[in-house]
Amino acid sequence: MLAALSECPYVKVLIHIYIWQHCQDRQTLSLADLPLERGGLEGRKHALANGLKFGPKRKLSEYQRKEAITRRDAGVETLAQIAHSYGVHTSNFAALICN
Repeated sequence: MLAALSECPYVKVLIHIYIWQHCQDRQTLSLADLPLERGGLEGRKHALANGLKFGPKRKLSEYQRKEAITRRDAGVETLAQIAHSYGVHTSNFAALICN
């Protein structure tokens, strides 16, 4: 995959810029010297092992979600009012509550 990327002219320019900015000995540095050894699936496994969580962050905590469901079931407030109180858009809020 790295070989295919290195054929793209834009990537070549970016690689040369990286080499120029970050390397002391610019004469002997090559593409093989760049820090790309942990990419793709191996990098993802390493990140998971270190506790990284993938995907977007949750809009509401579990406590807030339960509280919002209780408020909705009480029937005093509309979904839009409850969503506004949490600072979440109504459509996102409806999806969070219904699931």
